[in-house]
Amino acid sequence: LGAYVNPDGLFVDPKNAWIFVDWAQGLDRTASMHAILLYCYRQAAKLADILGHSSEVANYGQIADRMTKAAQENFYHPADQLYTSGPFRQISVATQAWLILAGVPTPEAGAIALKNALAHPGVVVPASPYLYHHVVAAMFACGMKTEALALIDKYWGGMVQDGSDTFWEVYTPGDSLASPYGDVHINSFCHAWSCTPAYLLRII
Repeated sequence: LGAYVNPDGLFVDPKNAWIFVDWAQGLDRTASMHAILLYCYRQAAKLADILGHSSEVANYGQIADRMTKAAQENFYHPADQLYTSGPFRQISVATQAWLILAGVPTPEAGAIALKNALAHPGVVVPASPYLYHHVVAAMFACGMKTEALALIDKYWGGMVQDGSDTFWEVYTPGDSLASPYGDVHINSFCHAWSCTPAYLLRII
């Protein structure tokens, strides 16, 4: 994927692979995918250091710095104090969460961006527990512990209130028949990517 980072430090979609960030309809994935790749560079560098292989990824830090600078210059919208994605400057929760996890804004600036996005009337919200997991993780990363716990209680607690005794692959509050596949019977009703409470509540 590093081959698709241009000289300015921006990830450019090669158009030959499916980029998944969330099931939300109309979600622009430009900024999120940039942030996901940046996140992976940072984590790979940390793992290499732990394993004593830093020399093999010596350029990862430079790539990450260039991508961080590019993200701030291309995705940040000063007037709204949040991050946007794509040619139409789409505002989504996914964009804020992944840029926070990738370390682009400071924790303080990340909290402001995420709060501003959540309050924006045109924001694209998550459509799956998968993305909501990363939103909760981003909240913890930028000091929003109270909001993170409230989101877990509201979203995953909503599944429990709707009668679930496992965590579903897809969950839309108020629409228990929601499915990205066109038929709810194809959904997984005990799904690993939906296990945020079991994972995050042990590490906070």
